Amino acid sequence: MHAPPAANGRSGKVAKAVKAVAKWRGPLLFLLAAALVVLGFHLLGFSVSSDNGDDEAGVATGGPVEFLYLDTGRVASYVAQVSGGTFEQQKVTNKMTDSLDAKVVLTGLGEAGADRAREVFLERVLKPTDASSFFALQDSLEGEDGELEDIRLRYFDEDPEDLHEGQMVRFETDALLSPLYLNSYLAVKQAHTLEAMFPDSEERQEAAEGFYDDVGRNPRVVFALQPTALPGSADGGESFKFLLPMSANGLTKERSLYKNGGGQFTVVGKLVRLFREKAPAQVPAYVDSPTLETWEQPLLNEPRELLCRTERHCIEQVRKEHLEGEERLQAIREARERVREALKQQTTIDRQGAVILPVAIYK
Repeated sequence: MHAPPAANGRSGKVAKAVKAVAKWRGPLLFLLAAALVVLGFHLLGFSVSSDNGDDEAGVATGGPVEFLYLDTGRVASYVAQVSGGTFEQQKVTNKMTDSLDAKVVLTGLGEAGADRAREVFLERVLKPTDASSFFALQDSLEGEDGELEDIRLRYFDEDPEDLHEGQMVRFETDALLSPLYLNSYLAVKQAHTLEAMFPDSEERQEAAEGFYDDVGRNPRVVFALQPTALPGSADGGESFKFLLPMSANGLTKERSLYKNGGGQFTVVGKLVRLFREKAPAQVPAYVDSPTLETWEQPLLNEPRELLCRTERHCIEQVRKEHLEGEERLQAIREARERVREALKQQTTIDRQGAVILPVAIYK
């Protein structure tokens, strides 16, 4: 005796529904497991594994930081060297894949293509940022071997005598002043600033952009530090000068970090030149020629009004004294000489000093 046709239709629909649920059960459960893992990482915190998962070294930064400078190229190179050529992303991904696989086993997932789905999911969720890569590097350098040396600028000549060129160092400073010659370049780099300075003169805007092109899209700049010598110091009041060469593109767009030094910063970098002698065979002991050669000629040809608007003493004098004509031109000439002299001073070590290539400057 055959079942009514209607009954057969309903049975067929039920069977198809069961098959559809079975087909999508695996991916749905996988996504649920993945979501649970990610939620767990958000609730419990996330730390980078420094040895493929056995021990965890959390990135202790005291909270999110603001970078004045970050050299992403050096970060990637140093991470690769410290990790034996294995980028930290692979370690993190392996660690989370293991966790996700455990969840998959528990839920009975074994669908074809699940491995590829996990790879795509993890790549999107866990790809490290430049900042997290830097702090992973710093954690590695702070290991048992002590490859990261903390130094004190005012006591540099009294600190470890075995400090050598090639050493990774870290220090704190509140005297990190932006180079005077950099001010006009930064003003032109931000279009809204340039338009605000010369709102009614396309000619002056074009001249300022010409100066920017002469300097180049990613010029080398040097931040100079010369802490005040300690009272009664044996060197007669002279102190070490520290030069920090860097690429302009690595600097933050947040110009409040440049204003009057920007406050307290932590600097991590590589000590590449060290001049301890008080009376070296040659004077000056060091000149950062690439920076000097990059900026010297463009500063000679820098548009007068751009120079004066971005050199504090010049613009204050012009506005306060309402200078016009030859008096205004004289004030601008004096400003140009101050900027050129600053370039020379901020790229030269006369006697004692050190050159440190910054990897990161942050607060």
